[in-house]
Amino acid sequence: MDKFSEDELRKYGNLEKIQQHQEENLAQRVQMAHGAVKDLKQQQHDQSDSLDALIVQAENLMTGIKTTVTDNEVDTMKSYVDLTTHEQASVQKNMDAWSPLPTVVLSDNWDGFEKNLRTYASAEQLDLSTDPLTDLLTPEEREQIAVNIKKDFGYRKAHCDKYDYTLATISGVISGLIDVFFVGGAMKTKNGDDNRKALPKITDSWFNHIILKYAQMDYHLRQISGQHIDNFPKQTPKTIEQGVHYLEMQYKVPYDAQYDKRLKGLKPGEMQMSAANHHLFSLAHYPDLVGLVFSILDQFLNTGSYLSNGQFIQASMENNQFKLHGSNFAAKIFCGFVNWMGHLASDAVGSSGAVHKGNRGSGLPIPGTEIFQTLNFNLPGTDSLTLSKIATKVFEQGYDARHAAATAIPVMINELLTRLLWALKQYFYHHQTVPEITKLRNVPELSRMLLCSYGVFAGLDIGDATAHGINKGIETGGNKAAILVETFSNLNVALYPRLALQGYKEVMSWYNNSHYNVEDFDHYLGQEWESLVKV
Repeated sequence: MDKFSEDELRKYGNLEKIQQHQEENLAQRVQMAHGAVKDLKQQQHDQSDSLDALIVQAENLMTGIKTTVTDNEVDTMKSYVDLTTHEQASVQKNMDAWSPLPTVVLSDNWDGFEKNLRTYASAEQLDLSTDPLTDLLTPEEREQIAVNIKKDFGYRKAHCDKYDYTLATISGVISGLIDVFFVGGAMKTKNGDDNRKALPKITDSWFNHIILKYAQMDYHLRQISGQHIDNFPKQTPKTIEQGVHYLEMQYKVPYDAQYDKRLKGLKPGEMQMSAANHHLFSLAHYPDLVGLVFSILDQFLNTGSYLSNGQFIQASMENNQFKLHGSNFAAKIFCGFVNWMGHLASDAVGSSGAVHKGNRGSGLPIPGTEIFQTLNFNLPGTDSLTLSKIATKVFEQGYDARHAAATAIPVMINELLTRLLWALKQYFYHHQTVPEITKLRNVPELSRMLLCSYGVFAGLDIGDATAHGINKGIETGGNKAAILVETFSNLNVALYPRLALQGYKEVMSWYNNSHYNVEDFDHYLGQEWESLVKV
């Protein structure tokens, strides 16, 4: 929605003030009409009774009286019927009171109609110099609007009681236990030997199902259109291994070198890239905006962009025969996007060779985690151990996008459970109705409960990860790298961005106490405006 300037708001407010003046005049006239009709009914009733009485008297007097009436008698009777000067003045006064109401002349365009409205205002001597929004509302209405805005869009401190904190703690404990016992840490699988917890296995099966469906859909589309490479399969993929192999054949890219030895111009040891980590090093393999930009760039330049241990490397593969399709620039961009999506699908559940062997394979890196490859500084107490190396080892351990999806499940459970417990407290303890609860906005108590529940969740998660790290240290004789890798492999990657966001909201609530959330208010006004436009 385009924002109005102060002058535009004043102009439209004055136009509304003019229309309100017309409505008030019409309401007064309608009220006068109701009063006049009521008076007429009463007069008619009174006169009807008097007329009946006069008729009876006249019939009685007619008995025995002469039936001939003289002209003088007729004139005398007429003088009683004709209106007096005072009565005529009273009638004229009533007619003036019922004169036509002033109206606004319509126009074929808005500018003309606006001009006619201002002409009306001048004729009626309306003051348009004052604030129209103040004039249009009563003091009670202005006070109520201020209360509602402060309630719905004002920053205020939370006033949680012991029940709020108890319910938030319960939610955090439940979610944390789900994370510990049903998600656990990332770990390698080999030859079908899978000792992971239940939820990572479930998310892996979801990914397998989605990728197989994607491959089958792509197969049918290519079969119908005839746009496919040579040696196109005669049958649609039926297993995940066939689906991944099909996508690998259809979506070739110039940045898919599995080993640094396949890259031209690299010095020995400059980048230790292997099949287990090449998705992490290749920027185009990230399923986010950074990955999309570098994928299209690499496809145009027929090269690969890699980020490893704080170094940005751009190199092309040996024996690279890639060619980006498209007859013009826009078509090449579209083909590059489709190729990026298809290649991501081929790598999401590991290579077809890994799937064939029963291994989990190396999936896609977690969106946004490319930043860890820039953190190439030594950790305290170590000689050559950096965060980028730790991140690489954690990824090789199996902490990819599939495992991140599993970690998001207890986070979503905590979010929903905390909100549900808050709503139940509002219903049973504060005796609010369901419509009242659903209309509540900007509730600081709920925000504080979410922060508390995520804090408890994080405490359990960190405690569990630390315990695994200590256990690994005992097994390896205090190997710092092994301890850190095991610790980070057991942390919930989806939890901490949500906790940080909730913490930021809490800090902003304290800092902006008694201020207003202008963005939310502007968004609300935009929604209301759109609803009015639709009507």
